Amino acid sequence: MPFPTLDDFRGFFHAKAFDVVGNGTYRKHLARCKETGDHWAMTMGAQIHEVQSQIREVQAAVQDMPRNADRLAEICRDVMMSAQPPIRLFAGHAECAITQRRCTRCLDLSRAQKGHSSVYVDMRFCRFFMLLWYCNKLEYIIRSYTRTWIDMHQGEAETFSELCRVMRAEQEPTIARMHALFVVALQHVFTTLQHHARTNTHAPVLSLQPTASFALAASLSLACTPEKKEDIGEGSSEPCSQRKRACCCGMDTLQRHST
Repeated sequence: MPFPTLDDFRGFFHAKAFDVVGNGTYRKHLARCKETGDHWAMTMGAQIHEVQSQIREVQAAVQDMPRNADRLAEICRDVMMSAQPPIRLFAGHAECAITQRRCTRCLDLSRAQKGHSSVYVDMRFCRFFMLLWYCNKLEYIIRSYTRTWIDMHQGEAETFSELCRVMRAEQEPTIARMHALFVVALQHVFTTLQHHARTNTHAPVLSLQPTASFALAASLSLACTPEKKEDIGEGSSEPCSQRKRACCCGMDTLQRHST
């Protein structure tokens, strides 16, 4: 399946962002216009479907992973559903849940709920888990971005149409960067999971060397929010300021471990 084009991604971004601007009314308007056969609505609907199909492909690939002793399938599912980016570090010595080898300065992927055991993995796997999480949380990233953008533009536009017009004019560079990273994430995640499915071994799977195109695209400055940065997860009970700091750290970590 070919990856979504920039036009597809732009349509997806605008649909989710405008729905936040309109407090949930835009998706209803879009649905009504699709029912009446409006060309613009049919086009946007196809663009949304294209991006969502890729996200579902990632979810299906994780769901179909072999259930091995290395717990990789379980860890991937937990990362995808986590309300926080996989950026917590453990500075001590621990056993990597994937390789069963001792490591220092691990990535802490433990669940926040009580009763769950600690899960630490070697830092060399950080890139894969960050990209996996980015794919699964893309819609919420856009919604979080838009909420912060609206807060920063209070008083500059009074109507829904004016806010959408300003957003269209300002956000094209951000959309292009997010699209580039999304394509990179899809390529890396699919390659990794397909290799794991073929070999059913974990040793070489998550330590693939980044290609030149991957390093270039992933090093782009993805501003998850314009100046403020917010968490990319749903259902978080943490204060807003803590969630924004977590998101900021998450994007910085993704860029550092992608180069």
